[in-house]
Amino acid sequence: MKFSSCSEPVQKSCKPKINNQGVFIASLFNAMGSKFFPKNTQTPRDYEIKILKGIRPITIDMKRSILSPFPIKEVTTFLYSHMQDDKIQDVASAFGFPSLIKPDKDFLAQAIARQYELIFTSDDSEVENIVWNEYQRIANDQEESDFSKYMPLYPGDAVNDYSNINWIEANTYEIIKVKFDIQNIGSVTWLNRKLVFIKEKTSCPIPRTECEINIPNIEPQQNFTKEIEIETRGSEGDFCCHFEMVDSNGNNCFPNRNIFDIRLRISFPS
Repeated sequence: MKFSSCSEPVQKSCKPKINNQGVFIASLFNAMGSKFFPKNTQTPRDYEIKILKGIRPITIDMKRSILSPFPIKEVTTFLYSHMQDDKIQDVASAFGFPSLIKPDKDFLAQAIARQYELIFTSDDSEVENIVWNEYQRIANDQEESDFSKYMPLYPGDAVNDYSNINWIEANTYEIIKVKFDIQNIGSVTWLNRKLVFIKEKTSCPIPRTECEINIPNIEPQQNFTKEIEIETRGSEGDFCCHFEMVDSNGNNCFPNRNIFDIRLRISFPS
């Protein structure tokens, strides 16, 4: 997840309190203790708008401008006070929450603040989407998770934020085609790797033929594309078909991450 993909659904939920996209970015940075963007509301905001839309990247100087340690409470307060109550469901959906979940606004604000912490403390421009995982941890009053658990198995290894946080809608007992389009954005060549389907529920949709997908050797900045068929089976509900990228020894290359998941929302035919 990039800064822009995290910020756009949040900014939309802040209307009408904060209508201007650039003002949102300046206000968010201010909540992080940064003086990188001026608070003056009359200041032109073209640069900040480009940051929100992902046209301009978050720079090292921007990351260094925020408080250390990351001000989780201040960012949580900012998010909670500006996100509109009637937009909370939309925000949760944008981060890939199951449709049946009615999110608690406070827990969601805390989880998004943790997502921002991971973005601003990481050396990478793309990080794992942890909002749903953090939301569950917070809701269950579990100890704060260690970001190191999201570190790749091989130093320098990285993959684009592939995980599709949108849900694919399908009917029961249907065969649908889904496509992996994965880019090696790190400095490690992928050798003898596979995508392996991990069956987590007996009723979960399953690959029709390939539960293990061989990946050819992929150099940094190259892509791997593969289309497979999924059987939805007979159960209605939201399902995450979990895939892991493993090396030749079966080790998970990106542990504790859901970047290769396929999200399916299954319903009975009308």
